[in-house]
Amino acid sequence: MKIIILAGGYGTRLYPLTLDIPKALLPIGRRVLLDFIIDKVRPFNTKVYVVTNNKFYSKIGEWAGNVQGVNIEVVNDNTNSPEERLGAIGDIKFILDKKGIEEDVLILGSDNIFDWELEGFVKFSSDKNAFCMGAYDIKDLNLAKRFGTVKIDSSSRIVDMREKPEFPESSLIAACIYYFPKSRMFLLDKYMQGNLDRDASGKFIEWVYKKESAFGYVFSGVWLDIGHKDSLEEANSKFGGLR
Repeated sequence: MKIIILAGGYGTRLYPLTLDIPKALLPIGRRVLLDFIIDKVRPFNTKVYVVTNNKFYSKIGEWAGNVQGVNIEVVNDNTNSPEERLGAIGDIKFILDKKGIEEDVLILGSDNIFDWELEGFVKFSSDKNAFCMGAYDIKDLNLAKRFGTVKIDSSSRIVDMREKPEFPESSLIAACIYYFPKSRMFLLDKYMQGNLDRDASGKFIEWVYKKESAFGYVFSGVWLDIGHKDSLEEANSKFGGLR
């Protein structure tokens, strides 16, 4: 298994904080967001690819050079502006092709911060040998409007997904944690050939579950998506004291 961390965005919703610094390197206490993600993938002892853009490539590369005990490679997707961005799905495909990755992959958004471990999710996903995604009950239908919502059945199979619904029917949301099995990766190629929406990674899973079984793994604990200034403040409050 290899690990991909998505850091190719431009953080426009957090301007001016992210005009000159990537969202992935925003400070949380004495650390930065990516430090918390790296802590969660250390136990897997495998290669970690961080995909970013040309604007922030050097800054993330400098950060990676100071990380001890993890084999990190920062990859430039060669975009220079929000208008050029490849999107999450585009970046996943880009790095799989550029690095010739032919293994299962664990994929994480760099703007998530959470307090749970990932070993249970990886075992669950490996046993299913299917596309799997992390889900989290945000317990607030109004807040769920900001995210992609998901419904799963008693066997954890995904039965419905909606991207930022106006009237959410579920407070279970996609947490930007994915497992793509090597054996089913051909479906990503097929999606890329026929779909122009390559931004939200959940859009791909939404497409997949209508064709074959895909599964959701429900995490419990503290989770925040650093997409708004209020969530950045909350992250500093809840995680800023950790080292």
